[in-house]
Amino acid sequence: MTRDCLLIRATDKGAQELELAKNLEPYFGRHIYFVLDRYSEIQKDVFLSDDNVIHATGKFLHTHKIANFHKIGWQCGDICLYAAKQKIPFYDQYWLIEPDVSFVMEDVVPFFKELSMIGDDFIGSNFGLRTEKWGWYNSMAATSKSHIFGSCFPISRFSFDAIDLLFSARIEYFRSLGEFSTQGKNRRLIANDEAFVATVLGNSHLSCKSLCNLYPEKMKYFSSNIPIHPEELKFLNDKIVHPVCSGEKFTVKFSRIMKSNPVLAASRMEDFISRLGEQVWIETTSIPIADLKLASLN
Repeated sequence: MTRDCLLIRATDKGAQELELAKNLEPYFGRHIYFVLDRYSEIQKDVFLSDDNVIHATGKFLHTHKIANFHKIGWQCGDICLYAAKQKIPFYDQYWLIEPDVSFVMEDVVPFFKELSMIGDDFIGSNFGLRTEKWGWYNSMAATSKSHIFGSCFPISRFSFDAIDLLFSARIEYFRSLGEFSTQGKNRRLIANDEAFVATVLGNSHLSCKSLCNLYPEKMKYFSSNIPIHPEELKFLNDKIVHPVCSGEKFTVKFSRIMKSNPVLAASRMEDFISRLGEQVWIETTSIPIADLKLASLN
């Protein structure tokens, strides 16, 4: 059996992060770490505190000549992997999961045990080839002549070898960009975690799989941008759900869908109301139901 650990990628060790850790503790036990974005701290090197918190700092970026630009922690989430492995280099498999992922299962142990028997170096949520229509395609295509792969980043599993390969490739990637990578106006052209990780590994000798292909029914409510309210989880069973959010975060994500795909937004609203009712919808989003229905018809 492999030695697995869980890395919870976050900006703080808050209620949502602790809830995820509690839910996954039956499988991971004490091998749960919170990897926090501390890239603004340029004097301290990466350190592991007594409460299993790994602080990924700006000095780590400077040491390895990785550009420290605004929102690097959000855009290049793979970097926290390299910082974490520097402090805990004794696991076979590293799970990297974000706090807005929910495992709606009676028992998470069988799921993770089954995956521990699958020896691939990388398991991404929806790993696969991408086309030019994908938003982050050009960020990787600008420096790579290989096939462009992508994988939504909220849940991924990496082998020891995969992290080593990625770290070397990421250092070389930023070296090739030079001063270009420090110019804020060009940040969108820096390969994000979803494009970089999947493309490097997808074109390597290492083996990769997609959770959506392995468990299509479990991943039915997993997406990059279609929000699920926490209260809706009680209506689901045996699912891995993302993004789970409420309040302003829910409204912001839903408003984006409303602009880009009104028909999908209307369908999503109907699901929400069928579960929680119109009043909860109004209290959650402040988006008039009539406006959404009208937008879907135009």
